[in-house]
Amino acid sequence: MALLPVCLTTTRPDASLPMPVPGCIIWEKQGQEGTLDAARSQRLAQIRERISNHFAEGIVPFWTQRGIDHQYGGYLTDYDGDGRLLAGDTSKYIVTQTRLIWAFSLFHQRFPADKRYEQAARQGVDFFIDHFWDHQYGGWFWKVQRDGAIVDTGKVVYGQSFAIYALAQYYLATGEQRWLGYANQTFDHLQQYCVDTARGGYYENL
Repeated sequence: MALLPVCLTTTRPDASLPMPVPGCIIWEKQGQEGTLDAARSQRLAQIRERISNHFAEGIVPFWTQRGIDHQYGGYLTDYDGDGRLLAGDTSKYIVTQTRLIWAFSLFHQRFPADKRYEQAARQGVDFFIDHFWDHQYGGWFWKVQRDGAIVDTGKVVYGQSFAIYALAQYYLATGEQRWLGYANQTFDHLQQYCVDTARGGYYENL
C-alpha cells in the first residue's frame, strides 16, 4: 500500500480558479490499482468541503476585514473568539506581520482582479520596511509598538526567515524588484553573520 497526497482546494464564489488551502494536505492509503476506496473518497470530499468553506467564508474574510491597521499601517492580530480586538496589547511582531504579508500576497497572486488583497499586502510591506528594518546595520527587529516605535531590537533568525519568504511571495505577486532586494539582503546577512562555519547550521540571533 502507498500513500496518496491529496491537495485541498477552495473556490471563491466570484472566482473560477481553485485556491489551495495552505497547510492542508491529507494523506490517503492508495490501493494497488491506484484507486481510493469509495467510502474514503466520500469522506475525503466531505472534509475538503468543510475546510474549503471555512477558509473561503471564515478565515479570508475575517482577516481581510479586521487585520489591516488603518490608523498606523501593518496588521492587528490579537482578537478574541468573537472577533473583537484585544486592546491590551497591540504590539506588532515580525512573525505575525510577515505571515499576513505572505497571505495577502498569495491571495493577490491568485486573484489579481480583487484589489483589496494587493492593497492589504502593499501597506503591510510598507509598514514592515519602514519600522522593522534596521536601516543602519540591516536585519529585522523582533517587535514594535502599534505605531511602529521599536520595542525589541533583537534579530532572531526565525523571524529573519519569515521576512524572506513574505517578501519573496510579495515579489512573486507584484514583480516589484525592490522587495526582492530586501529578501536577498536578509539572506546575505544570515550567510555572513549567522552560519556556524565550524559545526554547521545557524546561530539563533543575528
